[in-house]
Amino acid sequence: MLTMLNEYSSIFMKNNKRTRVENWLINNEDILRIAAIERKLGLSRGVIAKFLNPKTNRKLKNEEINNIYKLIEKINEVFYTEP
Repeated sequence: MLTMLNEYSSIFMKNNKRTRVENWLINNEDILRIAAIERKLGLSRGVIAKFLNPKTNRKLKNEEINNIYKLIEKINEVFYTEP
């Protein structure tokens, strides 16, 4: 029972992180410099742009999601910490 619960929570957390990152990218697409984010994270050129383009229907890999999530956390940390 406990193992099943851990597997479920692991799957839920992965999907939750993916959903948050994908929604953040979609909602902020117009104010983000996608190429700069890709360079900063060392992603291949056009990876995020292809995800955002509805014609290509490309999904981001888990590693890419994790890297983008860490960047978002870093941005929020810098923004919300008091001087």
